[in-house]
Amino acid sequence: MTKLIARLLLILACIPAIGTAAETREAAAFFNLNMGDLKTELADARKDGKKALLVMFEQEGCPYCLQMKRNILNRKDVQDYYRANFATLAVDIWSSVPVRDFANGEQTEKAFAKSSKVKVTPTFVFYDL
Repeated sequence: MTKLIARLLLILACIPAIGTAAETREAAAFFNLNMGDLKTELADARKDGKKALLVMFEQEGCPYCLQMKRNILNRKDVQDYYRANFATLAVDIWSSVPVRDFANGEQTEKAFAKSSKVKVTPTFVFYDL
């Protein structure tokens, strides 16, 4: 009997984790695929009639980023509004992934975040077209 209870508790403990993964996937749909070239992203946004480029600076394990993704960015009304008006990208403030900045300089996402004076996450920055 105790083995059965232990198994049920283990199954119940996994249920929120499954929901979290689904919520994170839905929030991930909020962001455009970051191709690593911000100047091109800006030009594409202009061509597509967007108002600005929105960059969410985030970091892995950030509870506030996760809360934003779970409670705001996964909502259909929020996603529809931002997709219609903005090109949206996510940048990890600790990432060593290369990115070409607006001046065609090559740097890491971490260096770009630092040059943008981002110190806390989540930080949302709108770049005018």
